[in-house]
Amino acid sequence: MTRLDTLFHGLAPGIQNCWNGQKVRETLEAQMKTSVGRTAPAFDQPDADGHSISLSSFKGKYVLIDFWASWCGPCRAENPAVLKAYKNYHDKGLFILAVSLDDKKEDWLAAVKRRTAVDAGLRSSWLEEQRRRRLWHQGYSDELSP
Repeated sequence: MTRLDTLFHGLAPGIQNCWNGQKVRETLEAQMKTSVGRTAPAFDQPDADGHSISLSSFKGKYVLIDFWASWCGPCRAENPAVLKAYKNYHDKGLFILAVSLDDKKEDWLAAVKRRTAVDAGLRSSWLEEQRRRRLWHQGYSDELSP
């Protein structure tokens, strides 16, 4: 149980069960699903070539899931560090799955073309709105935004 869970359960039942309390409970439960040491919830989506990428296909391997967007400056600035991790640890079994949160598929594809020369070997995919909502419910983030 996390400190936030402890604090939440210390609230009066009326507060825990009101609309806002239920939303906090849902968020805490979702975050527990992706906490350190837990198996990541499964998901799949298409890559730039239309092939399905399934997280379960990496089972038993080390996978860094990099949520990013073409419009996100900090995400793009972090890209060299992600690439460095890939180069340093790929031979030891690290795979990087770069998941774009762009609203428009065209923006993602344009960014993938710009990144391809730099990110050789990284798998990239795009999440349309429906898949983003599904991942949120699986616990990947409370807002799933970079």
